[in-house]
Amino acid sequence: MSKLLSVYVSLLLSFVGLNHMVAQNVSYWAPKDSIMANVDVYKADIQVSNFKFIVGTQFNVAWDSTLLVLDSVGNFGLPLKLDDHFGLVSKSKGVLSFQWFDESLKGVTLPDKKSIFSLYFKVKGLRGLKSPITFVDTPTNIRETADSSYKAVTAFYVDGFVVLKMGATSSAAGIDSDQLRIDKVYPNPVSSGEVSVNWFSSVPGTVEYTLTDVRGSVIKRWLNKIGSGDQFLQMPVSDFPARGYYNLQIKQGNFQSNQQIIYMPAN
Repeated sequence: MSKLLSVYVSLLLSFVGLNHMVAQNVSYWAPKDSIMANVDVYKADIQVSNFKFIVGTQFNVAWDSTLLVLDSVGNFGLPLKLDDHFGLVSKSKGVLSFQWFDESLKGVTLPDKKSIFSLYFKVKGLRGLKSPITFVDTPTNIRETADSSYKAVTAFYVDGFVVLKMGATSSAAGIDSDQLRIDKVYPNPVSSGEVSVNWFSSVPGTVEYTLTDVRGSVIKRWLNKIGSGDQFLQMPVSDFPARGYYNLQIKQGNFQSNQQIIYMPAN
């Protein structure tokens, strides 16, 4: 990102911030979406609404870099250049910085739900998990927007997420909700005590439970014999070594079911 551009945008938005009259309310939207099991590339559109006569804006977007790898930025709805308007230094950590201003100072108006740019990701995370796509104040707090009247603009930032959907990986590891399924996990997120899992199997036999982290590393694996019908499993939070996203897989014979569990301790 151009240092000159960064300075110009900061000065422009700081000047506008001195005027306490509110001109309008602008909203920025991250997607709430899901990715099918056979999809390896995902496009996340950053959209706007009530974007009227805007002369400058800046903010940061973040995602879970253990699940999604930023490959490129495109689909520009504003006159943008990758090198001039995007900060990619922290993309390996899951953060992108964005700054833009209208050199004519006349302002740009866009229709509601118009994408101002799109993030193109390669999907590398374990299926069944979820990555947030959020507006953040790191590495620096730069959420600001200005319009052509030079009055302060109130901006709302609506966070999103993308779910990496599960799918059958082979005929030897199928997914059939009539045969085997996880019905409910609660509380989820879990912060203390235990997490409970209600699940179902149509036949008796031996099942394998596997708990993995977002990198696919096995945290715990164990076996149990069950009868047919509704099943119940309890897992203490001590099974989760650190705050974050985990995947519980229950496998019986040729069938499996997966469920994301989020561990978010209070401290």
